Amino acid sequence: MQPDPHSSHPVREHRPYRRSLILGAVCMAVALGAGIYLTVETRIEPPVAAIRDPEAEQALPWLKRVAENCERYDRAEQDAERAQALKDNARLVASTVIASARGRLESKRVSSDGSQVLFTIAVGSAKFKPSLLHPIHADTEMFQHVQDAPIGACMQFSVRTLTAASILERSKVCDKDYFADFAAVELCH
Repeated sequence: MQPDPHSSHPVREHRPYRRSLILGAVCMAVALGAGIYLTVETRIEPPVAAIRDPEAEQALPWLKRVAENCERYDRAEQDAERAQALKDNARLVASTVIASARGRLESKRVSSDGSQVLFTIAVGSAKFKPSLLHPIHADTEMFQHVQDAPIGACMQFSVRTLTAASILERSKVCDKDYFADFAAVELCH
């Protein structure tokens, strides 16, 4: 024990304990800070209302039904109603065949091994990219057409089947982002 120069009472030194207490407090503050940060990052916002896209709906009329399904999904008060909107939209998208639509080449790149081309064609806010199950291989005419086209070019395309690109339930209904099994892709005539 050492005397305290400002007091008549002796004071014990607890430096090792004080250090671990301070270290513990700092760790707790960091943990709390991380917890607060994660809470802010994972906060769920109310769904944004379906945004209509007249340009895309005119070019691809089935997108109007997609927007209607999204509105139904957002208005639903019961899980069963949301599930029905999701099921109806999945059926609509799966049964859709696109013939000779026109869009803009938004992005493109060749895979690292050069075996396929990855690209996105946009029709208004709707986006179409090759399905992982149906890639556009290097030895095809479609590959060459996409490779020769500059970004922003008008592309004419046909699609055999579509699937929603999103894995989130609401996005499967409301986002207009699709994996496509392309039957044809070429520059617009």
